[in-house]
Amino acid sequence: SQYAHDWMHTMVVNGVWNTVMYLMLTALISNKVRDAPAQLGVLVGLWTLPGRVSGNTAALADVFSAPRWKSSSKGRHLKCTASEAISMYGIIKVFVVAVFLRAGECVAECNAYVFACDVLDLLVQAAQGTIRGEKLRDAVGNFLRACLAANWRQFLHPKFHWMLHLVIELVRFGLLLTCWVHERKHRMVK
Repeated sequence: SQYAHDWMHTMVVNGVWNTVMYLMLTALISNKVRDAPAQLGVLVGLWTLPGRVSGNTAALADVFSAPRWKSSSKGRHLKCTASEAISMYGIIKVFVVAVFLRAGECVAECNAYVFACDVLDLLVQAAQGTIRGEKLRDAVGNFLRACLAANWRQFLHPKFHWMLHLVIELVRFGLLLTCWVHERKHRMVK
């Protein structure tokens, strides 16, 4: 009854967001937007993040470089650190809505990505105690339905199921756990 899933590992450490990002980009590439990863790399590289968050958007843009995209394709998920994912998911969401959805490119896949970002928005805010379980439940439900609409059932690994547990744990404990601090300390030791 005390076990709790870590939303950081669920979503952005070889997690749900990484898989959805890869699947959306693969769909765009298959649908005549062959340079979608390069477009996102340029976009992220041009973005100016607040200095307190990260001043190095060139490193974020490198996630979409040809060698890293090749590695992501081999692994069937976008390979990046959790911090990189959190820093760029919102930037990419804006681009997906303003460009790909507006152009009618891969609508089901892009909608699934947007719903994944909505879930991430709530999870990031959960640390402030401002998110209720019902709101997260609705966002997770919308996201999972969007994944099914995009015909991604075969790509839904166990971390997609963990999202359902996050809702239960938010209601039970009033907060959600993350491992950001432990991961930083682990890197120092390594």
